[in-house]
Amino acid sequence: MQKKDAIEKLFSISLKIRIFREWQTAKTASDKEFSEREIITLELINVFDKIAITEKKLSMIFGLTPSSVTDIAKRLISYGLIEKEVDEKDVTRGKALRITKKGKEQIKQFKIAGTARYAYLFTKIKDEEVNLLFNLLTSIDEAATDAIKKNIFDIWSE
Repeated sequence: MQKKDAIEKLFSISLKIRIFREWQTAKTASDKEFSEREIITLELINVFDKIAITEKKLSMIFGLTPSSVTDIAKRLISYGLIEKEVDEKDVTRGKALRITKKGKEQIKQFKIAGTARYAYLFTKIKDEEVNLLFNLLTSIDEAATDAIKKNIFDIWSE
């Protein structure tokens, strides 16, 4: 087996996860308090806290108009999950968004719900395989984080 085969397997799994997630989302649509973009926005601001993530950057990431992203930010601000950096010298739209303590707590809740939502993926994993899988997933997570930083955020620092 080669890396290419493992990548193809991961892609195949990701498609199945998306299918199942879409089904779960449709099934529980009336219970949703936060949209996927709001959850992703919180996670981006949390994980990339050293980068000044602005509404403009979010609009570029999501391919949305600035006003649509402003609506997302306003909603998260109204819940007390994020805040805009305060800079009396600069009153423009380009203020960085920062996660609040309440926002970090909400992310923990999302992760608890997500863990339950994806538990089915681990029904075939033996207890003795969990550590190896965790280490592999940690490496994949780090690579994904690095790729997002390099391919999305580093272009704005050039």
